[in-house]
Amino acid sequence: NTQFIVITHNPRTTTEAAETEPEEGGDPPSIPPGEVTALVRSVDGDTITVDRVEIFTGMKALDAFKEDTGRELEGPEFYVRDTDAKTETMPLAKQAKFNVIKLGSCCDPTEVDRATFATFLDGSNEDLFDPSPPYRLKTAYGQIVEITQVYVS
Repeated sequence: NTQFIVITHNPRTTTEAAETEPEEGGDPPSIPPGEVTALVRSVDGDTITVDRVEIFTGMKALDAFKEDTGRELEGPEFYVRDTDAKTETMPLAKQAKFNVIKLGSCCDPTEVDRATFATFLDGSNEDLFDPSPPYRLKTAYGQIVEITQVYVS
């Protein structure tokens, strides 16, 4: 029995560097290098619209859920906090990688192209393991360079 609950929050980003080089003639970085955890709302050309979230596991999931709702978390010790449903648009690298968990390949992400990734977001591709998963977005040089679905069970 899987329980996936999303309640909003302002997440933190890390400052771990990535390997991708900035694109020539590009604007200066608008987001710091590292990782962002978010719900991906759309991909449109060279931008991505996201709603940042925070992911908790284990005891931290139990504590965060109780703090947010006043109730005990039942089921897996996994909780996504989203207390600010505000979306933001971020620049997307031309060579960005997209990794999703497909129904038939649970539970390791499989790389797909940008067009296929967009079909998972708009609901026209039913092969996505979770219909509204959180993703880890790797950032470098002010843009998103990799998007990887987080396994939720």
